[in-house]
Amino acid sequence: METKRLSFIDALRGFGIFCITLGHANCFMPFKKYLYSFHVPLFFFISGYLFNSKKQPLGAYIKKKTIMLLVPFAAWDILSSVIDLLTKEDFKETMLSMLTVNGQLCFNSPIWFLLVLYIVDILYALIMRLNDKLYVKLTVLLVALICMVLMSHVQLIFKLNLVPYAMIFYSSGNILKDVQQRKPVVIKTAYKVLIAVVLFATGYVVGAYLNERIVYTKAIYGNIALCLVSAFASILFYFILFKNVSFIGNSKLLVYLGKNSLIIMAMQYLVLRPLDYLSVQLFRYHLWVKHNTFKAILLTVFVIAFICGVNELFKYIAKKNKTLQKIGTIFGIR
Repeated sequence: METKRLSFIDALRGFGIFCITLGHANCFMPFKKYLYSFHVPLFFFISGYLFNSKKQPLGAYIKKKTIMLLVPFAAWDILSSVIDLLTKEDFKETMLSMLTVNGQLCFNSPIWFLLVLYIVDILYALIMRLNDKLYVKLTVLLVALICMVLMSHVQLIFKLNLVPYAMIFYSSGNILKDVQQRKPVVIKTAYKVLIAVVLFATGYVVGAYLNERIVYTKAIYGNIALCLVSAFASILFYFILFKNVSFIGNSKLLVYLGKNSLIIMAMQYLVLRPLDYLSVQLFRYHLWVKHNTFKAILLTVFVIAFICGVNELFKYIAKKNKTLQKIGTIFGIR
């Protein structure tokens, strides 16, 4: 049972990283708005679902998360900032972005997720060590919601303005697991299908058409109520789908992508940027910027395949080299 649970969660992560890459590859706008309405919240939800407050001592937990999230964030942030400098970006602006002093990051903006997830992970762990009762988790969710409303459109150092938004989904994932463990709910298949259809329709219509496109890096959520409705509807739909449909939840390809989602997230802009430059120089066509769903799908498949290929090649070369293995760990290659 445990293996199956981890399998469907990894597959869900794999689906999520495909959606993130597809959105970054600029598919057709209504669909892009839909993807942005849930793909990053899905990752926070999954992290909260997997959180276990009693699994290990607090010090060991913080050390583990520092190695898994904060160190890779710092490594990719520094590397990307160096690339910015080499491409003649303003030195002062680059340094401010590298340290997120101005509320923004370097051009490799997807890595903000690693920093925010680290902060949320540690903050939630500290709170749960004090009291991990369900009412405390619900209080955390409520406080996070209030803070999200108050901090909308605000820019803060270390992307702290995004912490309440992330905490809403993180705590919700943990609450769902808590509720499931306390009182498992048995629902007939026909009702599951009906619920799934309603959730998908709600998430797509609200995310793609009723709300504006969410911009995580600038904390632009549009209508906050619509933002949360579309995100939760889509997250729950895919959670139900992957948990109950075996061939999807156990997809080896999606499980593989899920296990390597960090490196795919951190590297994709480093692949997309030079590809766009080359396409402009050779064909006067912005391969990255232009909105076209067919183009975006092909680009997404290529980018993910390229990153995974580089990832596997590095792991093969580093198999007997401890120095390279340590470098790989620093950049989140595992």
